[in-house]
Amino acid sequence: MGKQPVKSTVTTHNSAMNRVFDEAIKRGWLSSAQMPKALNTGAEGRARETFSKSEYQSLTSYMVGWCKRGHMAKTRQMRELLRDYVLILATTGMRHGTEALGLKWRDIAWVTKKGERYLQITVNGKTGKRQLIAYHHTETYLLRIAQRDENLKDKTFDDILKAKPDLPVFRLASGEITKSINGTFRHLMRDSGLDKDRDAKSKRTLYSLRHYYAHKVLLEGRFDVYTLATQMGTSVKMIEQHYGHLTATLRADAIAGKRHPKREETT
Repeated sequence: MGKQPVKSTVTTHNSAMNRVFDEAIKRGWLSSAQMPKALNTGAEGRARETFSKSEYQSLTSYMVGWCKRGHMAKTRQMRELLRDYVLILATTGMRHGTEALGLKWRDIAWVTKKGERYLQITVNGKTGKRQLIAYHHTETYLLRIAQRDENLKDKTFDDILKAKPDLPVFRLASGEITKSINGTFRHLMRDSGLDKDRDAKSKRTLYSLRHYYAHKVLLEGRFDVYTLATQMGTSVKMIEQHYGHLTATLRADAIAGKRHPKREETT
């Protein structure tokens, strides 16, 4: 790996190896007494890099002007695409990389429940295919991308979803599929002064938007941990492992109890 893995990574590898040994025992190739004990000398994990609510608001405000300051047309196109990419990651919880960059317009559809329309996105990545529901305002960011696309700009958003074009969502206005989105994000972090998490002391990456999504959902109590795990394509155990430090805040109302009127101290 080129670095010392953290404990959670070693645990995952040990679990996979133990399944191999279990199968060997089941087939009679190995006895239980011969099964080696898996050790875990991985490093302690660090807090996931994320954004606070105020930092995220600063970022979204900063990107508006930053997109227009590129010296070359392609630079401005990259910045415009990154802006919407950042906003979509933060409002869906999808993984940067294969899940997001592999997304096509045919993977986006409206679903209706009790008369209300919801934007459903089918992603295919680390955990296979899954369907997630985006925040309502994700439509705005997707529509902006479509309006810059020569093949889609004359169509309404609904018409695009009905047509299900087999075109990548995240590509430049020229139609080019860029490989520079990580580098452009690093420039954004540097220029905005938000390149480091105050607590983790490490540089933020595009994955920080996924962690921001999880923090926001949990702290606002939008839905339960099971639903969050399903939405993000992970397990409840992983949610608890990486975001368990939010537990006290989540239950602040129960822990603090009811607020009573101020009264004079008697002690």
